[in-house]
Amino acid sequence: MRGTLRYWFRAVGLSIYSPQQCKDLEGRLFGTIEPKAQEGLIRISVDWEEEEGDRNRPYFCEGNILLEAKNQDALNLAEKLLQLSSHLAGIGRGSRRSLHWNNPIGLRGCHWEVDTKKLPRDKKLWQQFLREVRDSLLALQSAIGNPANCPPGNPGNRSQDVLNSQTQIYLISCPSLKYPRTVNNWQNEGLRSEVRGKGLDFLYSSGFKGVNQKGNGNANVGGRISQRGETASTPSYVLIKSNFPPQQEPYQTVTIFGVNQRDRATFIQQLNSLNPMQIQ
Repeated sequence: MRGTLRYWFRAVGLSIYSPQQCKDLEGRLFGTIEPKAQEGLIRISVDWEEEEGDRNRPYFCEGNILLEAKNQDALNLAEKLLQLSSHLAGIGRGSRRSLHWNNPIGLRGCHWEVDTKKLPRDKKLWQQFLREVRDSLLALQSAIGNPANCPPGNPGNRSQDVLNSQTQIYLISCPSLKYPRTVNNWQNEGLRSEVRGKGLDFLYSSGFKGVNQKGNGNANVGGRISQRGETASTPSYVLIKSNFPPQQEPYQTVTIFGVNQRDRATFIQQLNSLNPMQIQ
């Protein structure tokens, strides 16, 4: 959980601050080990119960996330980052994809949510929320000079995912999207559009899926798993997350980093066939 919040702090912070200023503020908020140990302003703890899963059935965890901070501005930022991360991506290794079944690998992706912090598919509310996230950082520290936007880079030369002007976020209506907890048989249902969602279905059918072990796919959009003899993979430049606001239509967020790259720009052009709502 701490790593998730640090990741999204950097994604927002590097669109506002220089890399050094962002690094200094991150240490102040979350603590440091080097060059010397320093306690951060934010403290995070998690208390949950877990139902074990396996290759054919997801693990299920339910509980509470406790955020504490030494001042109100730091606590407000932590809450905003938690809400942002729960709407744009999952947690851990499967964070860039909604939970689904992917033959022949099996279960892929992640679904998580914060019950009290769910946003509907509403352009004005989303844009207001993104402004609040940015303002919560500036309340802690103003930017010095012109911010340095760190682009995601290219395969083999990855930099940093940043929510800057070269990142676009879309909301895609998925009225038939099935809540993961109601899926009975992931091997059969997990391949269907009502589980994958329109955004993930489109990525897999468009030719922009990440490069697999056979070398098929597009590393500039879907990323690339490490090939034989390689030590590192390229994370996907596209994040897809399913959201289920109470009493409202479910939807998916599709976040694309570095949209000025040619292949990713082409991906967005084709994504328009789904009539997405652009919020950034």
